[in-house]
Amino acid sequence: MPSTHPTLGLFLGMFSGVLLGTFALPVKKVKIWQWENSWLLYSIWGTFALPLLLALDTIPELMTVYSAVPLSVSATVFSFGAGWGVANVFFGHGLKWMGSALGAAIMLGMNNALGSLLPILIYHPEDLARPIGLAV
Repeated sequence: MPSTHPTLGLFLGMFSGVLLGTFALPVKKVKIWQWENSWLLYSIWGTFALPLLLALDTIPELMTVYSAVPLSVSATVFSFGAGWGVANVFFGHGLKWMGSALGAAIMLGMNNALGSLLPILIYHPEDLARPIGLAV
């Protein structure tokens, strides 16, 4: 039975924010592991276990929904997810090489800048000189 409590979305949003803000804390406590081991556990819980549990709890007939999605769409989603995973590995290496403060500032700044500029450059380059493009 799906959860229908009105504040569930707010709670999940706050809970995910806390998890996002504290995901790296165990890495400092587990000195005998390589950082990859900690990120592997984070990835398993954050990308497979918890989303699947949430989907099973909130989407009736989940497998019917998945079976209705064309294979090309599923493959595209999988490819972007795999790219995200590779990017996370490189992000982890960047943090290791540059340190947390400098690495996060540079890499997340680049992420925000490229994430803002690339869509308009790819899809609407003619808008770049217009007010909407200048706002980006």
